[in-house]
Amino acid sequence: RQWPNRTIERAPRWASVDLRDGNQALLEPMSVEQKQRLWALLVKMGFKEIEVGFPSASRPDYEFVRWLIDQERIPEDVTIQALVQAREDLIARTFEALKGCRRAIVHVYNSTSTVQRERVFRKERDGITAIAVAGARMLQAEAARHPETEWVFQYSPESFSGTEAEYAVEICDEVIDVWQPTPERPCIINLPATVEGSTPNVFADQVEYFATHVSRRDSIILSIHAHNDRGCAVAASELALLAGADRMEGTLLGNGERTGNMDILTMAMNLYSQGIDPGLDLSNPDEIIQVSTECTGIPVHPRHPWVGELVYTAFSGSHQDAIRKCLQQQRAGEPWQVAYLPIDPRDIGRDYQAVIRVNSQSGKGGVAFVLERDYGLSLPRWMQIELAQLVQKVTEETAGEVNSQTIYKLFVEHFVADARPVAMTGYRLDRDNNDVIEVTLSENGNPAVIEGRGEGAISAFVDAWHNHNGQQINIIDYNEHAIGEGTDTEAVAYVQINVDGTRVSGVAFSQDTVSASLNAVISALNRARTNQSKAA
Repeated sequence: RQWPNRTIERAPRWASVDLRDGNQALLEPMSVEQKQRLWALLVKMGFKEIEVGFPSASRPDYEFVRWLIDQERIPEDVTIQALVQAREDLIARTFEALKGCRRAIVHVYNSTSTVQRERVFRKERDGITAIAVAGARMLQAEAARHPETEWVFQYSPESFSGTEAEYAVEICDEVIDVWQPTPERPCIINLPATVEGSTPNVFADQVEYFATHVSRRDSIILSIHAHNDRGCAVAASELALLAGADRMEGTLLGNGERTGNMDILTMAMNLYSQGIDPGLDLSNPDEIIQVSTECTGIPVHPRHPWVGELVYTAFSGSHQDAIRKCLQQQRAGEPWQVAYLPIDPRDIGRDYQAVIRVNSQSGKGGVAFVLERDYGLSLPRWMQIELAQLVQKVTEETAGEVNSQTIYKLFVEHFVADARPVAMTGYRLDRDNNDVIEVTLSENGNPAVIEGRGEGAISAFVDAWHNHNGQQINIIDYNEHAIGEGTDTEAVAYVQINVDGTRVSGVAFSQDTVSASLNAVISALNRARTNQSKAA
């Protein structure tokens, strides 16, 4: 067992089967127009191999394949793939559908598992092998009739995951012997986990056994087609890559029969998160989701790995606080190191608007984050705590999420109180004379002029206030910062004071930093008076 000691170093060849396997799993199969739209998305994302249908079994599939060829919609570097059972009439019809194509993969299959052999076909191994060999020869014969096309043959021992390992090798060796591939012109051997019936490590063992025992290994492209019955299709495919696989078939967002196919988007993003170029354009997940949803009629779960609406959103207070602190320290060009965010959401077209959202489970970190993100406010810790309590009360009453506008409104209503009952109408500060200040106030509409001195404007104002009415206030903490940049930048000041043994916070905005500081103190004084009135 070599695969447990290996690491994934590069992305596999990707083959999308959205238009075939994904389509056949829909309650209402896609129309030709929907297929055309999904085709355009797959090409745009960078898929080089796309299974376009089962043209021998479906008229819409046949028409779609002809549209691709007749309208010259297949880029030079893209190869289409068509699925067909090992039956002569169906194989002939498939080659007819592909006529005129520059290059195509013809994918033939038959079931090989024990239960299929014994209960469906009622044949021994020799009988099942004969079907596969006959199908391989039919592909050869039809390809010879159309030499203008570069043909690639693909064989799947369907239900490989339920087939004895040695027999899977045996039947594929027989097919390979018919085709005689070379390193220059390899064939594709595709190993399907048609029904996922084991843990991913067991599947990896099966793949590794096959890869190390099959003949002409250097002349085959070893492909995997995993289904998701146990919810492990991505894990099984990743381990299969370690076990020797070269190519992965799957669908966008995991659409497919029963619980679906391997989700290429998830596996590709898994590789990206480990620093491996997935070889696909994943930069616009919203477009991928929109087109896929509209073509399949299947919505995407908000917790879908990597691309769901809520996967980069934190409601937990401790998570929000950690994210906010990490983002503040993250520098351009350095490795991504942000708690709870395995990648930078901006890399796939998301932004930080959805990273932190606030509900009753949120704490001060989340509240602080949204105010800083949307309003440029960097709240000091003591104010974060006080505001978070107010926000939590609202979220518990509404039993839901609150947006940043609501949080900002609560912030202003509770902390910005610089207009009544006391308002500052003007001030004069003499810094050359030991910071002497003269402040003109309006108290309940009555004008007053107060004077004081101190080391700095706030200290001088505290002295003036004490001289005016005898009330002693102490400044506990103070912060200020600019909001934005430029000559018209506004300043915001945060202050926490002690009035008569009670701590009270206040906030004020102004283009003048001194005005912002003084009004923040006045806001705190006004809040203290309001609180005293309520208590009385």
